[in-house]
Amino acid sequence: MSDSRIRRSLLAGVTVVGVLANASTQAQPAPSSLHGSVTLSSEYMQYGLAQTHDEPSLSVSLDFEHQSGFFVGGAVANVDYIAESQFSKPRDTATSVYAGYLWRRNQWMANLSVSRYQYPDIERSYDYTQATANVAFRDRYFFTVSKTDDYLSIYDSAEVYRAGVALPWFRNLEFGVNAGRFSADGSFDTSYSFWDAGLSRSIGRLALDLRYHDNTYGYSSLLGNDASDLWVLSLTYPFLSIAGRDR
Repeated sequence: MSDSRIRRSLLAGVTVVGVLANASTQAQPAPSSLHGSVTLSSEYMQYGLAQTHDEPSLSVSLDFEHQSGFFVGGAVANVDYIAESQFSKPRDTATSVYAGYLWRRNQWMANLSVSRYQYPDIERSYDYTQATANVAFRDRYFFTVSKTDDYLSIYDSAEVYRAGVALPWFRNLEFGVNAGRFSADGSFDTSYSFWDAGLSRSIGRLALDLRYHDNTYGYSSLLGNDASDLWVLSLTYPFLSIAGRDR
């Protein structure tokens, strides 16, 4: 996928965001909020590939959203890669910090963000920075495009396109489907498609998600472990939720 195509997609996302930003001045801003959650999963997934090697993943996230639309947050999770089994200091922890701006107008939402991903205490650096544009309608239909330069210090650049839908079903169940395309340029050009489908449900404050994952990549590498034909169960518990008052 060429840089010109990713630039056009990002420009389209920014254009939509700009329209929503102009309209948002007429909308009532949401109160500031602080949220924290912990998630236990049978696998940690990223771009359709497993980031743990047949091991459970525990991740913790914390984010703050100001009523103006500015947000900032971070997350940490354990990782394990088959391709690094012989490394003296393989990646075992992934951290991320991010900041951005969110607009809401009626049933539309859009945001722009920049994230920094890091893997501490390893021999070589895999750290990278990623820019993302996201548009959603009714919090049910989503489209996201991400752009990364020097991805994992392996590729010159990488782009990810993702689209998804989450629809209510019966007995408080929600059915969701997502599909995406990953493309990286460099010495070893890589492109593949990935998708998932599953059911989610909240029981009290606990959120359960059972999802089937598949992709066209088909093998394990430094990008992640093969996740073809894989079921993933995730349990998420919000340990912190503080919302300010409307002004």
